[in-house]
Amino acid sequence: MGLDYRSHFAFAGLDDAIKAGDPAPVLTLIRGLSALFAMSRQQELVEAGTVSAGGNPGDEVFNKLLEHPEGVLLCKVDAEKNWEQVQTDGGKAVQPAGRPRHVPTPRDSADTDFRRNRDYPFVLQTGERTDYNANTVHRDPSWRKKQLDSYLRMHEDVARELGVANGERVHLVPSMGSSGPGTRDERHLPGNLSMPHGYGLLWENDESGKLEPVGTNVQVLINAQHRDPLTGIPLHKYVPAT
Repeated sequence: MGLDYRSHFAFAGLDDAIKAGDPAPVLTLIRGLSALFAMSRQQELVEAGTVSAGGNPGDEVFNKLLEHPEGVLLCKVDAEKNWEQVQTDGGKAVQPAGRPRHVPTPRDSADTDFRRNRDYPFVLQTGERTDYNANTVHRDPSWRKKQLDSYLRMHEDVARELGVANGERVHLVPSMGSSGPGTRDERHLPGNLSMPHGYGLLWENDESGKLEPVGTNVQVLINAQHRDPLTGIPLHKYVPAT
């Protein structure tokens, strides 16, 4: 990706281990991180029975991880003491630059039709889950017994207003563009559109032999600059569209 990861101490250590010819540099890194974790959580680790009182806690945590590649609960932390882990001099969380001093409280409104923007009068929500989609499934798309293609769900009144029949192909234009079959549904508010995720991977067409997308990848509809100001996470659930 062209990123310089060496500014993080853990990856800097990994880089050094690789250059030194370490035969298992990742394990060496994990051993070091296990030792650091054991130093900061020794009491909790002893109480959980993960490490012994007189042994080497770092090695014991490391070996526990090797014994359980599926994952293992190392210890539990007292939630009442959570703030003790903040490592700033004043023991307080640092306010990031640009954070608004006041986060407004959402206001309920009797008017649920969001169509205020003339160019993009709908709000697209991506990530809808069904029995036939999952987080970018890497397998033959024929495993889906239903919903082989992705779809755009809209309120029945909106479908009638736009003249869209159930299953008819529609062209969706977010603040970016793609298309898919439209699905009428009375459960969605009139201003909302919804689309499942997990579609859009390339698969070989049996007839042409060419790689073609199966369904629409919702990620191509998301503008990375349309994002939450605090976390930087793109607003997948609030995409202006028409």
